[in-house]
Amino acid sequence: IPDAGARARGLRTRVIYCRPMFESTPEHADHVPLPAPPSPYFSGWITLLSTLVVAALLGLYTWPLSSSPLLGLDRPEESLERLVSSELDLRAALQHAPAWEVALYALLAGSGDPIEESIVWYEELTETLDAPRAEIYRQILLAEAGRPARASPALASAEWMGAAYGEAPLEADAGRTLIAEIRERLPENWFADTLVARVAARIDERASQAQAESAIAARGASLLRRSRVLGAGQGLLLALGLAGLAAVLTRRAPLAVGAASVPPTWPFGDGYALFIRGVAGLLGVGIAAGALLPEGSALLHLAGFASGIPMLWWTIRYLSARGGGPAAAFGLRITADGGSGLVTAICVVIGLGIAGDGIITVVAGALGLHTHWADGFPEEILWDPGWRLVIGTIDGGLWTPVVEEIAFRGVLYASLRRVTRVTPAVLGSAAIFAAAHGYGPVGFTSALWSGILWAVAYERTKSLLPGILAHAVNNLMVTVTYLWLYR
Repeated sequence: IPDAGARARGLRTRVIYCRPMFESTPEHADHVPLPAPPSPYFSGWITLLSTLVVAALLGLYTWPLSSSPLLGLDRPEESLERLVSSELDLRAALQHAPAWEVALYALLAGSGDPIEESIVWYEELTETLDAPRAEIYRQILLAEAGRPARASPALASAEWMGAAYGEAPLEADAGRTLIAEIRERLPENWFADTLVARVAARIDERASQAQAESAIAARGASLLRRSRVLGAGQGLLLALGLAGLAAVLTRRAPLAVGAASVPPTWPFGDGYALFIRGVAGLLGVGIAAGALLPEGSALLHLAGFASGIPMLWWTIRYLSARGGGPAAAFGLRITADGGSGLVTAICVVIGLGIAGDGIITVVAGALGLHTHWADGFPEEILWDPGWRLVIGTIDGGLWTPVVEEIAFRGVLYASLRRVTRVTPAVLGSAAIFAAAHGYGPVGFTSALWSGILWAVAYERTKSLLPGILAHAVNNLMVTVTYLWLYR
C-alpha cells in the first residue's frame, strides 16, 4: 500500500535467518491451545463488505496509473529534469574515476547509454504531457547522441540547436546573443551548460565554453563524492550483516528477541477480518483525503498518519478483548537476553536486504528489465518545503514501518501460519505486501524480497522489532539518498 515517504527505486533493506530458511518446527511446538471460541468477535457480513470495499478502492487507486506512471506524479517534467541532469553530470565525473569504480557503477546502475535511455523517457514525457522545456531537452539529447532532429520553428530551441549543432557559419556576436538567451531561459543544469559549451566552441568563445564545462565537472564531482559516501555506508551495513549472518550460522550468536506466539493464539478467520478492516481503513482514509481536501492543503500531508490509525485501532481493540495487547502479541518486549539477538537480527536483515537488492539489480539488467524512472519516484523529497519534508520523513521513516509491519507480518503473516507452514505463509504474505505497493516488475521483486526477509525475521526472532527497525532504516536510506543527490 503506497506510503508517503518510502517508494523508491532500488535501495530496500530486509532479511533472514538462513539455517534452514523455510523449515518449520513441528506445529505443536509453537501452538498455544485455544479454548472453545465464543461467539465470533467480527461480523462475517462486515468482513465481506470490507473485502468488497478494499477490492473497489484498489481498483479506484490503480486505474488512473494504468496508462502511464507519469500520471502519478505532480511535477514529472521538473523531476525528470533533475534526475537526468544529475545522472549525466555524474557520468561526466566518472570519466576521470578509477576503472574499478566505473565498472562497479556500471554493474549496479546499468551499463546502458544514459543518453539513449533519457531520450526514451523524454519522448514518453512529451507524448504524454504538454512540456515545452522537455522537448528542448529531448532535442539536446538527440543531438548529443549524434542524431539531431529538426526542431519546430515555434520552439525557442530551433535557433539554439542550429547554432550549437548546425553546419552553417555562426557569427560571434550572434553566438554570444544566443548564449545569453540560453542562460536567461533555461535553469543551470547539464542541458543548459552542454548547449552553451557547444555554441561557445563554434564561435571560439573559450571563456564561456570553459565556464560551462567547469560547471558540469563541479556538479559531477560533488555528486560523485556524495555517491561514494552513500556507497561506503551501504558497504559497511553489508559487511556487518554478513558478519552477523556468519555468527548466526556458526551458532555463536542467538536470534531470540521476543516471546510472540507464532503461529498466534487467534484463529485465521479473526486474523483475516482484522487485516481486511485495517486495509479498508487505510485505503479509505487516503482516498477520501485526496478527494475531499483541496490540492496543496497542509492536512493532506497528515493523511499518511491518519490512514494507519484504523489498522492500529482495530488491532489494539481486538487484542484487548482477548486479554492481551500488541507488546505481548508481537514480541515488542525484549526478553532478558534478547538485546544481543536484536542487534544481530537487525544487522543481518539490513545486510541481506542490500545484498539482495544488488543481485536483483544485476539480474534485471542482464535480462533487459528496466525500472520506469517514475515507478515509486519520491518526488516529495525533491520539491516539498522543509516542514513537509520533516513530516514525510517521520511518516515514511517511523510511522509507516510500524503500521506495515503490524499489518503484514504481525497480523497477515501470523494468521497465515495458523493454516499453513512457514514457506507458503512467508511467500503469500510477501507477495501481498509487494503487490500492494503497486511497483513494476523490478520494484515488485525488491518489495517481495523485503517481505520474505521481514517475515522470516519475525518467525525466527519471535518479535516484530527487527523488521520494524530494518524497515525504518530502509525507508530512511531512500530519503537520505534522494535528499542528498537530487534535492
